[in-house]
Amino acid sequence: MITPALFERYPTLESFAEADVAEVEQYIRSCGFFHTKARDIVACAQTLLAKHGGKVPDNMEELLALPGVGRKTANLILGDVFRAPGAVVVDTHCIRLSNRMGFVDTKDPPKIEAALRAVRCGRDTVEQADLEESVEVVIAGYQRKGAVIPQKEKEIVAYHEVGHALVAARQTDSAPVHKITIVPRTSGALGYTMQVDEDDRSLMSRQEALNKIATLTGGRAAEELVFHSATTGASNDIEQATRIARAMVTRFGMSEQFGMVALETVTNQYLGGDASLACSAETAAQIDREVIAIVRDAHQKALDILSNDIEALHSLARYLLEKETITGEEFMRELNAHRPQQPAALPDGAQ
Repeated sequence: MITPALFERYPTLESFAEADVAEVEQYIRSCGFFHTKARDIVACAQTLLAKHGGKVPDNMEELLALPGVGRKTANLILGDVFRAPGAVVVDTHCIRLSNRMGFVDTKDPPKIEAALRAVRCGRDTVEQADLEESVEVVIAGYQRKGAVIPQKEKEIVAYHEVGHALVAARQTDSAPVHKITIVPRTSGALGYTMQVDEDDRSLMSRQEALNKIATLTGGRAAEELVFHSATTGASNDIEQATRIARAMVTRFGMSEQFGMVALETVTNQYLGGDASLACSAETAAQIDREVIAIVRDAHQKALDILSNDIEALHSLARYLLEKETITGEEFMRELNAHRPQQPAALPDGAQ
């Protein structure tokens, strides 16, 4: 066996993070692809310490971002360690047996997960909901249908998610809303809004980036308009919006002040692609000011859109509270019954 000697030599996460890859290779040499696995073991330990405080993430998205962790391993951890309901571990043997037993005719793990989920529910056909759930597990984790959420918090979450969707729908060059839900997930999310581009996209224009930031601020904007307060529910939105705005200024050449100048370099992709500034302290301060201005303008744009569409915001939030999950088609049908009072003003600098 490999693990007894390996864990005796490296008894802690810190010792793995500090290990020499070549030495780790000697301990796991008897298994296949030992060069790659040794490198991933060390890099995974470093990532857990640098990004997660030495703790293993409890959601699919963050697990899949760890070096060497694929969907099978992530599902295994979620099911066996975190007892996530509905976790389906699809490995080589599962793929072979599922095909041989006639459950599926594919080698695609998400599709096999969906098929096995249908079997567990007593159905002999895979529904669209099964396929969507396999995708959404990566985005937000497994559903926590039994979670008890206070009614006041459910209302805040409903307005928050509708705020995202409404801002997205009232902008051009924005991906269509596919689904909105306030069903809690194991990632800690109390709800989420899913947008899906109609075509595969590899590039993002400056206007699309600004629209995305505005959409991310839509949740907080809805909270402020309706409840006149702010909650911690927007923390991930704020992080994403700031990251996009900073990348626009430092890496994408979309800054009005700096133009096509690279002010930041991405280092060590294994550790999450951390970026380091390549400029003076004075320039760094100017970058911060421009990033703040971009996010502030986008936030104001979201506030303007929602203020002009306040009736739709209230109506859609009530509808979402009743249904808990609505499709993009349902959202647009309800939205089209309302017309904004006046066009939302664009923020300074937007086109």
